[in-house]
Amino acid sequence: MKSNLFIQLSFIFITTFSIPIFSQTELNKHLKLHYEFNGDGKNLVNEQNNLKIEIAVDKRMFTWDVGKEGKPGSAIKFLGNSDGLKTNLDVSPESLPELTYIAWVYGKPIGYIFGTSLPHDDNNKNTSRTLQISKKNVTALFNKWTSDKKPFYANLYSTELDDKKWNFIALSVSARDSTITLFANNEYYELKKEEKAFFTNKKNNLIIGSSKSNNYGNKLFGIIDEIRVYDKALTVEELSQISGISFKSANDRIERKKLLNEILLSSLIIFLLGSIIYMIYVLFTEKKYKKITEKDFQRFVEIGKSNPDIEAPIN
Repeated sequence: MKSNLFIQLSFIFITTFSIPIFSQTELNKHLKLHYEFNGDGKNLVNEQNNLKIEIAVDKRMFTWDVGKEGKPGSAIKFLGNSDGLKTNLDVSPESLPELTYIAWVYGKPIGYIFGTSLPHDDNNKNTSRTLQISKKNVTALFNKWTSDKKPFYANLYSTELDDKKWNFIALSVSARDSTITLFANNEYYELKKEEKAFFTNKKNNLIIGSSKSNNYGNKLFGIIDEIRVYDKALTVEELSQISGISFKSANDRIERKKLLNEILLSSLIIFLLGSIIYMIYVLFTEKKYKKITEKDFQRFVEIGKSNPDIEAPIN
């Protein structure tokens, strides 16, 4: 009896805890870059994309800062004067049909977290997989088609980050089904099903902390603790497993807010229409009074004089 109970409990324990471990192992197979910035720019996946941060620190382009775990020297602070940390990872759709960026940033950095070596071309509307932070939101830039089959710039953006905490951000894109999902803390933003995103298919390498795809405002000022890049468009569940965050759809919240605003607007319109109808009703149904003549006025005066309770007007 006890033996059977032990076996059952062991089976429950193994199945409960082995599934996440197995899933994490599977995810690690898709990991292309992993920087923890523990005083260096080492890529924990392989030696091919180590970042030369020490030289840049000597040139006062970066400093080391306290990381999200409270450990000094485990986060890198970009000072806004760097052309970014260049990698050899080609992030074009042709090279990586699926891609996910992950970063932990403190407060509200300004500039590109994930940039690209693809030059800016406003005529052809070139875009690559980039992620930029401004004072108000996190923005992913991409292309959509006009009705006459010409590309134009489009944005997917979140609400603003919290300026007094570590923020989790991620971008998951797939060229296979033209989808893009943006994550900011515990919410995710995704394009509607009828919308399709695409990126320029020219070879271009990932730059951390800057981008050549923008002619202004591209150099990062802010603190990053950790960066990961996967060659897979990670799902909400997979990103929850990595970050420990339970995500909610921002689209649902936005739709609820939109519905509430529509209800409030409809109520206001109904109230205004009701007020107008009432005013028209009063205008046409109120008792009309004739103008008092001098003769009627004198008659009222005489009535007043004969009534002791009414004070007669003084001429």
